[in-house]
Amino acid sequence: AKDMLNFADVENPEVRIVTPEYLFADKVTLYLEEHGRPDADRVKDIVHAALVAKTKNLNLDELADMMADRAIHREVVEKLKTEIPEAPDRWKDQFEELREEAQSSMTMKEAIVVIEDTVRKVREKAIEIAKSKGDTTG
Repeated sequence: AKDMLNFADVENPEVRIVTPEYLFADKVTLYLEEHGRPDADRVKDIVHAALVAKTKNLNLDELADMMADRAIHREVVEKLKTEIPEAPDRWKDQFEELREEAQSSMTMKEAIVVIEDTVRKVREKAIEIAKSKGDTTG
């Protein structure tokens, strides 16, 4: 963008722009990467991924590609092959706080269902893409 603040010696800020498909895939694979660890804390990712899935018209071809890319990057292609696991009950209070901030009425279980429903639409294609890109886990 044009440097509008150079008169005040203020540099242009760097702004990273990502697609909703990338954002959804990134949040889901982060959740899958840490799921099951005792110190896992991906509550925000559940809220964020569910809100993206519910509010954006995701391009399924692009989403499949992004899911494959992020799953390879995080080494969770195997976890992508099964249903999205439930979140731990210990996350409920934090989830509720985040849900209220986002002005959403979704429960944590509903958020997981929204995420799973979205992933289900691209799961097979994402796994095939991951295989074609050289994933050797499955």
